[in-house]
Amino acid sequence: MAVTKAKKVEVLASIENDLKSATSVAFTSNTKLTVEEVTRLRKELIKVDAQFTLVKKTLIRIAFKNVY
Repeated sequence: MAVTKAKKVEVLASIENDLKSATSVAFTSNTKLTVEEVTRLRKELIKVDAQFTLVKKTLIRIAFKNVY
């Protein structure tokens, strides 16, 4: 099911807001991570007041252009 244009605008605004408030940003590939590993990673990040967000490359590129 395709994501509507309105939903993409909403997601993009959320990503831009996160980027503006972030002190650092990291990128990784999730191709060989299991669900269990991702869940464990998210729990560890929450402990240190960090977040893990999976975003399509196209949306993150647009967000970076808009923010920086």
